[in-house]
Amino acid sequence: MKELLMMCLFVATLPATAQENAESSGFDYPYLVFTDTEGNEQAFASEGLSMMIEKGALLVTSGNKTTEVSLESIAKMYFSETEPTATGIEDVQSTKNEKQSTIFDLAGRPVSRPAKGLYIVNGKKILVK
Repeated sequence: MKELLMMCLFVATLPATAQENAESSGFDYPYLVFTDTEGNEQAFASEGLSMMIEKGALLVTSGNKTTEVSLESIAKMYFSETEPTATGIEDVQSTKNEKQSTIFDLAGRPVSRPAKGLYIVNGKKILVK
């Protein structure tokens, strides 16, 4: 309940505080960023930003888009000069392994001319009669 009250106080003073901070510091913070409890970030343009609490959720309206953010999931909320970007793996390229042409015996030794017996070719067991 205390956290909800703190959130309400913050939201109620948000427009004036953001404007005062921008004017007094000379900085413009074009984004409001939420970080959830799993570390995921969600940014909203602060120009024309409005927020409203409804049924345990924060309704954030930026431009023509309204997004619902669960109050329980918010770990951190801050203004930023730049929009956060995702980090990590962006593009995964798969490469096909070339077929293995080497033949191995069951002990893992390469075999050039297989005689009768059991061998491993391309990861599969092959019986030569």
